[in-house]
Amino acid sequence: MCVDVCSYLASVGLFYQIAIFPKSSLSLSDFVCINLLLQYGIKCVPIIIFLHVYSSMGLNHTKHDDISFTCSTIRSTSVPIFHKSCIFVSMTLLTFSYLLLLLSGDIEVNPGPFPTPTVTHSTSTCNSSTITPINTSFDPRRFTFVHLNVQSLTHKVHILETELHNHTILSFTETWLHEDNITSDIDIHNFQTPFCRCRKTKTGGGVAVYVKDNIFAKRRVDLEPTTVECVWLELFMGGQSYLYGTFYRPPNSPVSIWSDIEYSIDLAFNTKISKIIITGDFNANLLTNNYQSEYLINIINMYNMTQLIEEPTHFTEETCTLLDVIIVSDSNILEKAYVGDCFLDKMYVIIVLFMRR
Repeated sequence: MCVDVCSYLASVGLFYQIAIFPKSSLSLSDFVCINLLLQYGIKCVPIIIFLHVYSSMGLNHTKHDDISFTCSTIRSTSVPIFHKSCIFVSMTLLTFSYLLLLLSGDIEVNPGPFPTPTVTHSTSTCNSSTITPINTSFDPRRFTFVHLNVQSLTHKVHILETELHNHTILSFTETWLHEDNITSDIDIHNFQTPFCRCRKTKTGGGVAVYVKDNIFAKRRVDLEPTTVECVWLELFMGGQSYLYGTFYRPPNSPVSIWSDIEYSIDLAFNTKISKIIITGDFNANLLTNNYQSEYLINIINMYNMTQLIEEPTHFTEETCTLLDVIIVSDSNILEKAYVGDCFLDKMYVIIVLFMRR
């Protein structure tokens, strides 16, 4: 079926000639647009249009008689200079804004309704009365694990030691440590030297894991991608081997970080150790449907794991969120998991799990 291309373009309202290359050479905007298209694909089409419109306002293109546009007069001299200036400023702002979104790495190419997750969410309300005291049901015959977002470890070591010294493994996120301040000052009595992951440049973040002296623990750096803030340990307890991973995902991370987290977990599953425990702060609220929680749920379901925490783990005056998780390859590994009470100045609540010795 024969269709006049020029008539088709005019009929759909394409007012500007955005695909004409000068006979002499390509313009700078053409090079920029081609580079964006090759690097980012079809999602950068809007910015390509903006760039062409932007460049066409400052150039006096030769009129081509073989193609006519419905609104070719929009670039004629009859348009007041003030109106042209307004269009120029608008196109500049739109182009700059789209560039920022494109470079942020957090654009959903195909946003849409959330698929129904197979991980059940708690219907808990913001009621801190459901929180259990830290040492409730504490049994020295059990291995116990604790995760806590500490927001600076250095100045809280003493209170952490006082409150948590009975437990077997202590996992802390947002330690805010640097390699130069990992000294004996952060040691805890009867625990091995902490296994730490620190940021080398910017402040914040960080992971530290303390293991009791009588437990065999081996760092598994081979499971830790350089782009992910995590610590993997191989533990030998009660005659069995476990992989124990602690993760921290900053809230402003690019979407690509989820692929790196998935890769780290995949490496763990490709070892010969079947008992895997994952804890940490993924900054994905599992009490609501959102893109971040959906990424985490998809990873959990992909490896047929179980997320055990159902109550909120972080409270403010107006909100409660479930950001801290306990994920296991086999729910029979643990006897019990619950959210403990808060003893720090921030409303970050600890998570405790129990395992048979």
